[in-house]
Amino acid sequence: MPRKKAKAKSNRPVVEKRRARGTGSIFPDKRRGGWIGRIYGQQFSHEEHAKVAEWLRTAQPPAATVTLAEWLDRWIGTQRISDNSMRVYTGAIKDRLKPTLGHVQVAKLTAFDVEEAAQKWSGGASVHRSALGVLSAALKAARKAKLVTENIASLVSKPKPAEKKFFLFTRTELRRILDAGLSRPEWHHFAICAATGCRIGEALALRAGDYTADGSLKIERTWTRTGDGPPKSKLSRRTIPVPAVLAPALAAPVRVSYTMARKRWKPFLAELKIELRGLHQIRHSVASYALADGTPVPELAAYLGHTPAELLKTYSHPTGADVRAAIGRILGL
Repeated sequence: MPRKKAKAKSNRPVVEKRRARGTGSIFPDKRRGGWIGRIYGQQFSHEEHAKVAEWLRTAQPPAATVTLAEWLDRWIGTQRISDNSMRVYTGAIKDRLKPTLGHVQVAKLTAFDVEEAAQKWSGGASVHRSALGVLSAALKAARKAKLVTENIASLVSKPKPAEKKFFLFTRTELRRILDAGLSRPEWHHFAICAATGCRIGEALALRAGDYTADGSLKIERTWTRTGDGPPKSKLSRRTIPVPAVLAPALAAPVRVSYTMARKRWKPFLAELKIELRGLHQIRHSVASYALADGTPVPELAAYLGHTPAELLKTYSHPTGADVRAAIGRILGL
């Protein structure tokens, strides 16, 4: 049996797969190059691995008297999350957590303190759940730093989100949205959503070149309130076949801001005499009808950029299909 060739030695420093508990972690900085060290809710970056390792050896844990405001400032600087998530985190910290709990020492924070503070927070159930989620993540890190022995945020009951009611567009309405959307460049993104079920942000972020000659569309970014950004998730980055009728709209996509698209949506539906519903209802409608028509769940999930489980949980709605007739076909009645 021929001997395997020895792998060439790399100049890259060897990093231990797992450091001893309590000594922090070192990992490559994929964005800027070099290395990042993280311990006690703080981090340090340097191009040399040895420098980061030395910083970890000398880093001191936070004082036992650190307040929640101080800890949140320290903790948020270590988060490697999307820009949109960062806005949510910093908003929750600035508007809710710091004003009501920032003065409390992390070690002395109780579930009662959090429940009392939550009563002062403005916004609905989703806002409260988001703030509690940020607090829980911060306290999880505090537990690793041995500031607390328990994540008390997990003991606080989160308000139930309001039940969402979906009023799907009919198949006829979807076709009218498609036809009308193709009639004017500033409405093209509505047509793209109706014909593919993509998110409105994905439609707004399309560029020339994303549509290829074989009828495929590459979805590689999404439009946010502040401009282009990465897709919502790893699965959202995908290439899908699209109807040929979209070719003129996709060959030279028109730049429209997220805010402008939302402003145009209401008069667009009014012109078609279609009852007002949210833009995202298009996606729910397309997914629900595709499921009702027997599209295999794995294929539809990949097309829409979801896992099969999330697709069924989020986008499966009653479509008015004749279930009795379907059962009759199965049984030959």
